[in-house]
Amino acid sequence: MFNKFINYLLFILILAAGNFLFSMPSYDDVLLVVKSANTLSSDTANYFKAARLIPDANVCTITV
Repeated sequence: MFNKFINYLLFILILAAGNFLFSMPSYDDVLLVVKSANTLSSDTANYFKAARLIPDANVCTITV
């Protein structure tokens, strides 16, 4: 009986760990700051925004 409980508990822990390890993190709380005059900054920001699905509202373009 105890061995069956341990096996069940281990199974649940493995499932929970798999969901945690393979889930994509959320980038909804990220602010992406882009220097508009710098091409490298713009290109990097565009790539990162697309790759991480960052919302348009979380992109701040600055001129320096």
